[in-house]
Amino acid sequence: MITAHEILILACKYKRPVVTYGRNYSQLINLVSKINPNLEFPEFIDYRVANEVPNAVILVTGAVERLYARFIRIVSDNDVYLKLKSNDAVIFVAPPVNGLEVNYALTLDEISRKTPNLIELNSVQFYPCSPAKEDIYNVIKFLKPKYFIPIQGLYRYLVVATHLAKVAGMNLSNCIVLQNGKVAEFVNNELVSQKQGIKSIGDVIIDGFGIGDVSQEVFNERKNLARDGVIALSCLVDFKTKQPIGQLQITSYGIISKDNKEIVTNIVNTLFSKEFENKSVEETDLKDIQERLRKSVKRKIFKTLNKEPIIVITLYEI
Repeated sequence: MITAHEILILACKYKRPVVTYGRNYSQLINLVSKINPNLEFPEFIDYRVANEVPNAVILVTGAVERLYARFIRIVSDNDVYLKLKSNDAVIFVAPPVNGLEVNYALTLDEISRKTPNLIELNSVQFYPCSPAKEDIYNVIKFLKPKYFIPIQGLYRYLVVATHLAKVAGMNLSNCIVLQNGKVAEFVNNELVSQKQGIKSIGDVIIDGFGIGDVSQEVFNERKNLARDGVIALSCLVDFKTKQPIGQLQITSYGIISKDNKEIVTNIVNTLFSKEFENKSVEETDLKDIQERLRKSVKRKIFKTLNKEPIIVITLYEI
C-alpha cells in the first residue's frame, strides 16, 4: 500500500487522473477516504472510461497470477475497457513467484509487442519497494495490539516480523510464531495454549496428467471456477442448413442468481442468435462460431456483472 500511496502523491503533484483497475485497491482507497476525508487525493476516473482519458495513471492490481492473466487479456485486446497503446508506459512491479516464471516471461513478452516503454522491476529491485517492514511497524504502533501473530512468509520472515513488533513496543512473549498446522487457543482474550494442532497436513492432489502430478492450469481453472463460476451452452444444429434446432440450453454454476438470471439469459440468447443470422451454409463454420460466441459472451458478462466465468459451448450436428 505504501507503493500505491507514493503513486497517488505523484499523481497529485503532476495533476494526473488515476484509474484503479482492480477491486481490492479501489475498495481500500474508498475506505481510506471515508476514514480520513482530509487526505489529499488525485482525481479518480471510472475504469469504464480508462481509454478515453489522456495521461491517466492506471493502477492494474491483483494477486500475482491473476495480474499476469489480466495483462495477457489486455495486450490481446480481449479486455472490455482497457486497451494498451504503443505510446503507453508500463511499470511492472510484480516479480515472479515460484511456479509462475513462465507466466511472468510470457506476460512481459506480450507487453513488449504492444509498447516499447516497459519498465520491469526484478526481485532485487522490488525488495526495497516492499512495504512489509513499514506496514508492520506502523500498524502495531497505532493499533497497539495485545497479541501479534504473523502468518505470511517463510518461517524466518515470521521471526523477523516479531522482532519488528518488539521494536514497535510490543512484549516479545506476546508475539507468537506458529508452525504450519499449529493452533493458538484463546479464552476470554487470553492465550491459553499453543499445543493444539491440525491432524492432517500436506498436499492434496486435485487433478493432473499423471499420478501424483498437479498442473498449474488445474489450479488456475479451479480458482476461476470458485471465483466467477461457469456457463455451459448447448444446442442442436441441423447438419444440412447449419441452423439451430430448438432452444439454446443454458446451464450455469456460481454466477446466475434470481436477480441477474433474466439479464444473463437475454445476453446469451441475443449473442447466440446473431451468430446464425443471415449466413449461408458455406459461410457457417461451427468451430468459428463457438470461439466467437465464447469470447463475446465472456466479454459481455464481464461488462455487465464484472465477472469472468468459464464459458463452455457445445453444438451438436444432427
